Amino acid sequence: MSHTPGPWVAGNTADSIIVPEDRPAEEILRSGGRLIAESIEPRNRPLIIAAPDLLAALRGGTVALEQCITNPITAYELDLARRAIANSRAAIDKAEGRGS
Repeated sequence: MSHTPGPWVAGNTADSIIVPEDRPAEEILRSGGRLIAESIEPRNRPLIIAAPDLLAALRGGTVALEQCITNPITAYELDLARRAIANSRAAIDKAEGRGS
């Protein structure tokens, strides 16, 4: 993984996104955590905050679809596909500002 792992959340300032941390540092005290982004337009915050979840959902969805394509669909593959769809929908909702 070459990005900062999530969860990413809204920071103390209205235009910041952070990874919460408990260690003292000037930047952490100002923003409330390790700064991921700042000067963010409010309409873009949900999408940026959801980025780690979207990536995870896409990874899971890809695995589920590969299983369904390469193997006859069993109860396991069907469950895997259903979970991938649910995770994808939750990530999309979060990116669009409807989820937590």
